Amino acid sequence: MQNNNHPPIHINSNSDTAILCLHGLCGSPNQFIPLITTFQALKIDVYAPILPGHGGTARDFGRSTKNEWKEVAKSAILELKDKYKNIYLMGHSMGGLFCIDYAELVHANGIILINPPMKINISYDKLKMCLKVILKKKEANKSSNPIQQKKIHHFANSKQQTEIHNSANFKQPKEVNNSANSEKSDQMLTTKQSRPLYSIANGHWYEYIPWIVPMLSMYPLIHESKKLLANLRTPTLIFQSKLDETLNYKGAYLYQKAIDSEYLKLIFLEHSYHCYFPIEDLNILRTLTTQFIETNSF
Repeated sequence: MQNNNHPPIHINSNSDTAILCLHGLCGSPNQFIPLITTFQALKIDVYAPILPGHGGTARDFGRSTKNEWKEVAKSAILELKDKYKNIYLMGHSMGGLFCIDYAELVHANGIILINPPMKINISYDKLKMCLKVILKKKEANKSSNPIQQKKIHHFANSKQQTEIHNSANFKQPKEVNNSANSEKSDQMLTTKQSRPLYSIANGHWYEYIPWIVPMLSMYPLIHESKKLLANLRTPTLIFQSKLDETLNYKGAYLYQKAIDSEYLKLIFLEHSYHCYFPIEDLNILRTLTTQFIETNSF
């Protein structure tokens, strides 16, 4: 059963350039809404499909497989090959792995990876946080108390230390405001609420048991993509959040080590989490994405 809150995105600008955006595990096309104004300013076509098992029930997700996810991602990417002169692939988390897998196949102009997995950060606290997100009460969803919501969705210890990222020379852009809907779009990615981005409906406890298989499939997916990195010749822009509660941010250095420096630009976002990007980091993401697409289009 599909959830109408997580529809696929397709924006047609009658362009010869398109970007395909692939969400992560348990994610949603909604993750890319804050970047829509950026893509519209570039006048490019936008596609963001929803992967099998997502946007539906807990049972649907438990029945989905990594091969189904990869096949849908591959089909969506191949569809662009015959339609567009310039093709860009963007992936959040697991979606970034699929961008790596098929970038060379379609001779993509570039790939943009947001928190792509390499080292998964698993701890008791992280597992407990995930259970709260999945099993939280409906009353919490309906609450309009921002303090209560912040407490429910606070993803990391506020005392956590950060290091200086290697985009220190990047001049902070002024707040982007490309359209009347910009503020609403910003809230989709800059709020610490996981529901708009988490696409799977709550289920009974026993419906989560089959989740073990698709969740563990992240490890072979990472392994498969990792083998391709040394031969990757597609321009690659990686954004990694320093406060990522799902991934160990230092895993991004493995991409830096494996991919030829001629093709890679790695940016650490100092104040961001796995799915939460405050406006200062979101503007960095928007600005550098714009520059990357403008630079690599023919």
